[in-house]
Amino acid sequence: MDSLKSDSLKSLLVFDIKSFRLSFRFAFILRYKSSLRSKTEGF
Repeated sequence: MDSLKSDSLKSLLVFDIKSFRLSFRFAFILRYKSSLRSKTEGF
């Protein structure tokens, strides 16, 4: 029972890290696109 608990906790941590990286990448892409748009509008 204890090993099962640690396994689920580990998988939850991995999922948390993956979702965090995904959201971070998404935010980075959004910021990059908005900066590109502002640059093109500046011309």
